Amino acid sequence: MGGSGYAIREFHRQVSVASSLSGLAIPVAEPSPSIVITPEMLHVSSIALGHLPVAVVNGATITESASFELQTAEGSVTLRVIRIKDGVVQFKCGGQTISANLRQTFPQKLTPK
Repeated sequence: MGGSGYAIREFHRQVSVASSLSGLAIPVAEPSPSIVITPEMLHVSSIALGHLPVAVVNGATITESASFELQTAEGSVTLRVIRIKDGVVQFKCGGQTISANLRQTFPQKLTPK
């Protein structure tokens, strides 16, 4: 069927109709405080490309178009995953676009004593 997207659109349509009929202002989401997000705050440890690209960011598995909650010193902020490409995950937060590169960590070599 339509999925949750349909239900959300229908709810917004009903709110708009009810607001216009009653003369109330249409509710607008308050803008979140501007928190600057840097690529260093996002640790991309794995990317799997395919029919449905998947990435592991800060220990969480994410897909394209998903929301991602990031905890910062200033508070929590929600990022939208725009695209997962070879070696990079792109996020959107307000008007800011963040590209976080895959960080490969290699095991340390043990040196004999």
